[in-house]
Amino acid sequence: MNLNFNNSRLLVIGDLILDTYLYGSVSRISPEAPVSIFNEINEEARLGGACNVALNLCKLGATVDIIGLTGNDTNALLLKKMLKAHNINEYLIADDDYVTIEKKRLVSNNHQLLRCDKESIPTSSYNTQILKKLEDNIFNYDAVILSDYMKGTLLKPQPLINFFRKKLVPVIIDPKGQSFTKYKNSSVLTPNFKEFEMAVGKCKNEEDIAKKAKKLIKNINLDAVLITRSEKGLSLVTKSKVFNIPTFAKEVFDVTGAGDTIVSVLAASMSIGNSLVDSSILANTAAGIVVGKFGTAYASNNEILSKLYNDDKQTKKINKKDLLNKLAILRQTNKKIVFTNGCFDIIHAGHIDYLQKAKKLGDILIVGLNSDASVSRLKGKDRPINNNNNRKKVLEALECIDHVIIFNEDTPIKLIKSIMPDVLVKGGDYSLKQIVGASNVIENGGIVKTIKFYQDLSSSKILNNQRQKK
Repeated sequence: MNLNFNNSRLLVIGDLILDTYLYGSVSRISPEAPVSIFNEINEEARLGGACNVALNLCKLGATVDIIGLTGNDTNALLLKKMLKAHNINEYLIADDDYVTIEKKRLVSNNHQLLRCDKESIPTSSYNTQILKKLEDNIFNYDAVILSDYMKGTLLKPQPLINFFRKKLVPVIIDPKGQSFTKYKNSSVLTPNFKEFEMAVGKCKNEEDIAKKAKKLIKNINLDAVLITRSEKGLSLVTKSKVFNIPTFAKEVFDVTGAGDTIVSVLAASMSIGNSLVDSSILANTAAGIVVGKFGTAYASNNEILSKLYNDDKQTKKINKKDLLNKLAILRQTNKKIVFTNGCFDIIHAGHIDYLQKAKKLGDILIVGLNSDASVSRLKGKDRPINNNNNRKKVLEALECIDHVIIFNEDTPIKLIKSIMPDVLVKGGDYSLKQIVGASNVIENGGIVKTIKFYQDLSSSKILNNQRQKK
């Protein structure tokens, strides 16, 4: 799974919204009428709607352009200033007859008391002006997001969808409305469950959701539908498969902007070649971060990487393929990978000391464990004493070990080449030439370390002492 968005360029088209937060306190009732008096303390402006989608993309590290509609007013100037501050390239369309959308929220003790909206809904399409912006400032986009809040910018989105699909650019849409027909031929729709049911009808159960999603995909020629389902996580439905992804949110503080985060992370991930499933997992992870914040918010690249690492931190049981995928993510968080190997037939104090010292050389300790057949070839037909599954369980129980992978060869060279650790560790007094995989690790920029074993402690010596006593 790739999380490097630095070379990706995305375009956002949609309804631009200025989110204003008035923070204050309520402590008394007005003498003029039976209403609370809000004592304003401070005010904060944030990017909302399609602007928040662009901000989410920007915080992932992508290059972002945005096209949308504003009025000729002070809020339009503020939006432009804020977009510029975040290095978001704006190609905005100003209309004297339009009012820049503002959602003003009164907040006390992190709870919204009231929302005041300022907007005007255009009755005609702005596609001609948008297409002119695209023709005048055309770039090779890796993906396009249409952020539809039903405020008029995307009144008739079909010409825009067709424009990009002809160029083979994926179009990902956060949809609105009682019919999704207007989004025909787009790549992926990301409705929440309420929006999905408004468009396809009430769903009785999981099977019904899948059936209606597949019917929608067929009827309007989509690649997939990604449905956000609150505490139930996400449901990704393609033409032939259904993937249910559980929520990562530990605490839901505010769902404002969560849909913006999902569509932005999904599109960004798809734009750099990640699969729909992996992209949905990333989007779900990011949404779990955002709902733990107040107001319109975003999940940065580092937050997503950290979340992926910490959520999976305690899961030691993993196959080689999944381990390699996880290591690709961990390396992007600058985690140092340590590798060692052995038979670990009878765990003793020397092993514990060695493994604890190995872990201190980095962040993630991976142990390559010789299979039973491998141990027998190396140690003799009477070994191992404990089979590889039991030896693996014991190692996984040690706090200093993050993952254990069994290998069947006489040496772990294949495993080392695939993992390519930052630190390769071996026990005893070995020279670099004697350590399997040392040259590969060094050539890749890693280091090799040796750790001395406890004197007179080894599985073989313990067994020999037992035999002599008999």
